Amino acid sequence: MKLNLGKAFKIPNRQLRPDELKLLDAVAEAIKKRGLSVPASVLLDGSRPLHFLGGSACRLMQPLLEAAVLKPGSVAKVARLMENPSAADRLLELLSSKHP
Repeated sequence: MKLNLGKAFKIPNRQLRPDELKLLDAVAEAIKKRGLSVPASVLLDGSRPLHFLGGSACRLMQPLLEAAVLKPGSVAKVARLMENPSAADRLLELLSSKHP
């Protein structure tokens, strides 16, 4: 018996929602304004294998973060973005574009 595990650990790309695109635009603008486009791009691209784990960590710490620091629901948005490979691709595109 042969197991086919070719897609066992594949993370599906899903379409980004309009509110997620708006959040990515704001993040890219803030990074560019501070002149950190290149370091952010290197960090984002180099940490790709860990994005899904980061999203899972956000979900694990969500109750604590929202009770202490952040608005309710904001951690879930960040976790959803971190778990989606399309979000990293979009942010890299925004960081490499010429317009501010």
